[in-house]
Amino acid sequence: MLIYRYVIDYVVDTSQVHKQPKSTNIMNEVIIGQPLKMDIKSVNVPDRQVQDTIVAAGYGYVNQNIKDSEVLVHKPGTLHMGIWHPNRIISSESTDEAMKSMTTVIDGETYKGRPATIEELASYEAMFHEELKNTVLVALGEKVSDGSREYVACRDVGGSGRELNLLSWTGDWPADCHFLVVFEKISKSE
Repeated sequence: MLIYRYVIDYVVDTSQVHKQPKSTNIMNEVIIGQPLKMDIKSVNVPDRQVQDTIVAAGYGYVNQNIKDSEVLVHKPGTLHMGIWHPNRIISSESTDEAMKSMTTVIDGETYKGRPATIEELASYEAMFHEELKNTVLVALGEKVSDGSREYVACRDVGGSGRELNLLSWTGDWPADCHFLVVFEKISKSE
């Protein structure tokens, strides 16, 4: 397992940033123009059915809509992932925009951030569930709909132990939420 420590360049919603006190935790800095340091880990997303990856993660509970979904994104391979903790109340839209604006350099190659999918969250969980402990970890990169609302996956700890739930895309996320970011190599044409 490779673990990298890299500086991530990014821009976040300035209307929210000026209202927040500066954090002393390097994982939580959301100051415009300041780099963010994040542990980026190599994670293997296995070439198997998404539902099998979710089962392998060992959740005590999985939301039925995730279990029943037949359209989950499947993209196997080794990915670079990190956890971003804004440490403030933040909307899904602002979080999505911030993650998509993150960039880093790994082994001389430039990588761009994006929100993780449900399968990527489950793959991360399978490898690092001991480290996550009680962390609330959200994957904004894939929405599941019940016909009237859109939901995203959220890993948390509840009465069944580690749980994979769906929470509404709309509204704000509490300050204790962490977000899983996937870094993909930028092609020469971008």
